[in-house]
Amino acid sequence: MRLLKASEIARRAAQALKDAKQTVTVKKKNRSKKTPFEGGQQIFIFSHIQRNLVAYSLSRALNACRRNNETLRFIPYNGKKTVPSALRKDLWSPFATISFPKGCGNIGRSVFQKLREYRRRHEHEWGEEITKNPENGYFIAKKKRARKLCDQVANSVADMAYVLGRLDVRGPDNSGEKKDTSALSTTTPSTQNISEQTSIVSSDNKSTYENIGLVGEGTGKLVQIHWRDIRMAEFAQSWSNNVEHGILPWQKNYRDNDIANAKKKLRNEGSLMKRGQGKEKKRERSYAKQVTRQQEDGRTEKVLA
Repeated sequence: MRLLKASEIARRAAQALKDAKQTVTVKKKNRSKKTPFEGGQQIFIFSHIQRNLVAYSLSRALNACRRNNETLRFIPYNGKKTVPSALRKDLWSPFATISFPKGCGNIGRSVFQKLREYRRRHEHEWGEEITKNPENGYFIAKKKRARKLCDQVANSVADMAYVLGRLDVRGPDNSGEKKDTSALSTTTPSTQNISEQTSIVSSDNKSTYENIGLVGEGTGKLVQIHWRDIRMAEFAQSWSNNVEHGILPWQKNYRDNDIANAKKKLRNEGSLMKRGQGKEKKRERSYAKQVTRQQEDGRTEKVLA
């Protein structure tokens, strides 16, 4: 066995490291470039079936991120038992989907932020029509007031019309801005103040408050909205020209139906088998009773004889 010198061992180790680096670089070059995930290209809107709460999400599944904490965090407390403990699939249904063109993820994230901000203001700023009864002037009960505050479907549709209208191309006379503010039609008058304040901030103090503006404002990007019920779009007075409306595609899960039918068939077969087994057991019992009776009759005859 030949012993190598320390210098030869070091040289071979350096050569092995060099070869390993070369193979790694070759693998990286041959690796296909994957397109990075662009969040914000689609905004998914869900509504509560009983309370008409509205939740915005960037993922298709409502409870896919951090055990519902990310979405539940943006549902404010409007009274006792108004914030659900978890996002149950049987109580939340898809309301609408906002789709932006490819490469406009930053615009989608900015719209997502604005929709959440306006929703938060609707649920924290309201007029007397929420607290007092317009007929007699008395204060409304807490439960009814909480129910009114939780119903944010109309406000959300109006917010969508206003925010997406700001993306439309504006003329030299700022006709688009007037059109956007008129599109914000909700059940509460506080939304008009919100639209006026945001338009003033974005126009007068644009240089000072540049970070709170809307990304892609006035670029004329086309936006598609797919509704579960297209009649919900009528909550807004008008929509800008850059918004296209459609209906959400519904797909029936035939696999679940097949499984349910198979289970039903097995259940019926099992019930039939049980019925057959029950009849056989009854026959055996009746036969056993007859035999015992005959035996008892024979014993009694012997005793009498």
